[in-house]
Amino acid sequence: MIYIVIAIIMFLMLITVHEWGHFVFAKLVGVRVNEFAVGMGPAILKKQGKETLYALRAIPIGGYCAMEGEDEISDDPRAFGNQTAWKRAVILVAGASMNFVFAIILAVVMLSMGEGYLLPVPVIDSLHPESLLAQNAVPLQQGDRILEINGNRVFTRDDVSFYFGRSYAGPESKADILIRRADGTKVFIKDMIFSYQSFVNEDGSMSDVRLGINLQQEEKNLFSIVGHGFFAVINDVRLVWFSLGELVSGAVAIKDLSGPIGIVDIMATTTSEAAEESVNLGIQNILRFTTLISANLAVMNMLPLPALDGGRIFFTLVGGIYTKLSGRKMNSKVEAYIHAVGFFLLLCLMAFVAFHDVIRLIGR
Repeated sequence: MIYIVIAIIMFLMLITVHEWGHFVFAKLVGVRVNEFAVGMGPAILKKQGKETLYALRAIPIGGYCAMEGEDEISDDPRAFGNQTAWKRAVILVAGASMNFVFAIILAVVMLSMGEGYLLPVPVIDSLHPESLLAQNAVPLQQGDRILEINGNRVFTRDDVSFYFGRSYAGPESKADILIRRADGTKVFIKDMIFSYQSFVNEDGSMSDVRLGINLQQEEKNLFSIVGHGFFAVINDVRLVWFSLGELVSGAVAIKDLSGPIGIVDIMATTTSEAAEESVNLGIQNILRFTTLISANLAVMNMLPLPALDGGRIFFTLVGGIYTKLSGRKMNSKVEAYIHAVGFFLLLCLMAFVAFHDVIRLIGR
């Protein structure tokens, strides 16, 4: 139960960070904010500031930064809708930007907590002698840095695992890789044959299934941890894009998506299992999930869809172009109707995803 509560708190924190980004930049550019709320539904606590109502609300599923003139016409010169296009765009981008920065901070904290004093880097230390890579005499050498796998940039160990995993289609799979030798020479290897295998450990037991590439490690310090944290979040962002591509292509069905209910359940379950091994691992698991979700929120909110920040930015740009060409402002009612329809459809999608989350929980 405690892990469910922690997962809900972390999820609520991500929404708060997002809305806080909107709030801070709205204040910076002079937009009136009527209310800043954490949670939804009836208020548990509230305090009226000079012009903004600050509220903690009962249902921990969201939050909002209610700006004057955001969804309606207002005569207030400080209303959101009466600001220049660049000011509105800055405010809208700020939410996703805060989620991205917060994800990096969480990743850095998580890496700092990790056991040991070294961080893995995508530089080859050795090949396992029983691996298919070694047996096929692939021209990989100690000190080779893996730069790309199938045209995708590689920054971390997770990138190596992810892109080889996407290329894996059974024994003797193939992948194109670009490496840089220790002397700076770049070498492109086309259709490199590889496989995931189990190897015999020194004690005679079998290892987990793995590629057979042993990577080098670098010393942990402030710069290496921040660098790894940044690229870990970049990797999460790319993972979200891949997932969106699979959703659009039909490789993943909408019913397979998880909403807040499913995410909290997965986070609580995996954290509980990790905590059975050690409290430190349980905390790292929470941080890892929260980092991924924060990166996910940053990407999803920037999609140019009605009711999302990306959709509002899109209309801001279109409206600015329209005003430049015609000398007239775009009809704000049309945009409001489109966002209202988009918000309704978004609520329907959320309800659909929540329904399937509940069905999965019941059937488990």
